[in-house]
Amino acid sequence: MAEALRELNPRYGTDVPVRCCEDGAEADAVREAEPGIDWSVVEMYRPGVDRAKATGDGLWLNTSLVTPDRAARAIEKPDLTAWYEIENPTRVVSVDGGPPADDYSNLTIVVPEDQRQIVHAVPEGGTRPPCVSPDADMVMPTGDLWVLVQARQPDRILCPECTARHP
Repeated sequence: MAEALRELNPRYGTDVPVRCCEDGAEADAVREAEPGIDWSVVEMYRPGVDRAKATGDGLWLNTSLVTPDRAARAIEKPDLTAWYEIENPTRVVSVDGGPPADDYSNLTIVVPEDQRQIVHAVPEGGTRPPCVSPDADMVMPTGDLWVLVQARQPDRILCPECTARHP
């Protein structure tokens, strides 16, 4: 991972210190030993492997889903988040046309065949993207990083305008 960061931008390891730690406790110790540095902790994990987590905010990356070069891009540009525009969203309807039963036994989930998700990118904390269709049935901001959505969501359509703005 550290090598992927250096390949992406040579300032990693020279102007920007990079430390590789075995677990969160070691990362916390590094931060405490050098309090003059504004550390950004990126925790790489794989499902099923337990490691102590670092304290405070950080970026968690699942190494079973993210290649080192994609992870480096996420670390380099973590300020873009994804918004999902969902056309023809999943709906819950009553099978008998009445109100929901107390035990919900008369409800069913309907997933339209023409359902699709278009993923947009905005700066972190930004408002609704201007390229979202005014007719959109549902628009949801997420905490998903744009660069990671690009890599691992083949079933979703990336907005061409957002892709041009944020390659």
